[in-house]
Amino acid sequence: MTSKTRSISLRNLRSDSFKDWLTTCRSSSVQRIFIATSGYEKRGRHWASKVLDVLPGDSSAKWLVIAFTDCETDLSRSANNTFYRDHNIVTSSCYSREKDIFLELVRETVLRNVEAADNNLIEVHVDYSCMPRIWYCNLPKLLEPILRTQDRVFFWYSIGDYSDIAELPTAGIDDFSIFAGKATLGAAFRTHLFGLGFDRIRSQSLLSVLDPQSLVCFYAGPYGGQDYHERIEKIHSELLSQTNYECSLPLDDFHYSFSKLSAIVKEFHNYGDIILVPDGPKPLIFISSLIPLFLEESGILCFHVTRRMDSNLQITDIPPAGPILGFSFTG
Repeated sequence: MTSKTRSISLRNLRSDSFKDWLTTCRSSSVQRIFIATSGYEKRGRHWASKVLDVLPGDSSAKWLVIAFTDCETDLSRSANNTFYRDHNIVTSSCYSREKDIFLELVRETVLRNVEAADNNLIEVHVDYSCMPRIWYCNLPKLLEPILRTQDRVFFWYSIGDYSDIAELPTAGIDDFSIFAGKATLGAAFRTHLFGLGFDRIRSQSLLSVLDPQSLVCFYAGPYGGQDYHERIEKIHSELLSQTNYECSLPLDDFHYSFSKLSAIVKEFHNYGDIILVPDGPKPLIFISSLIPLFLEESGILCFHVTRRMDSNLQITDIPPAGPILGFSFTG
């Protein structure tokens, strides 16, 4: 199956508290579908463990857990597989760079449950903490037309604990692709919006390749005792000295951050094309990827940069920091 490019409306978009959802989910008669991954990071089972602590015997819930066919024996992969097996959850397999097989698994699972739901409400819950961006960024445009107006899809993100990691090993750059949007023919001026994470070498490489006329940088605001701004300033001091504008976006309020970055995009779009090049925490990558689909204006596009895949690639086992952040919208 090939996912077609389409606009999204994000009806009734809101930020969600995982703690609040857990306190109310037991008494609810909602039909639920849980979608997660089994990868090599410790935090990969953090969200699922919290859900299963509350709903261990929820026979009406459907689980779709995708195990990567790559990195099958690395870091916490075996422990994650064991966790799901011990909870009698069968995993499906997919290569982390294979988008279409993953989307078809999700589409078939959700569509089958929607068709059998009658008048029952459906909640789809996606743990995208350890998903590749090519998977989770495509899910809203897949799920929005499948779900009914009374159904809701939730996206959950377990914050990683990077306190013992001074700087992430560089993921490198393999290729650029346009995830969403379309450039204006003959645009006289372009502004690049860079999302910053902890990979200094990767960001510097992107800067040298793209050579922006105008540069805007955004990064995660402080949350959970982690001062992202202080670390970003230290890691990217040279790059930030070249920016025309910079801002931090709160990780714990997806709706606000989405609105704020959308407003920045629209402001700079008055001067020419906008090219979003996201990196950093997944919620900010998610926001950047959805904006061109939501605004649906010519001259606003988002690049996805695939990381280099070779035998020298270093992967990191990120443990959970504790907080789980969420947002949702209706079909």
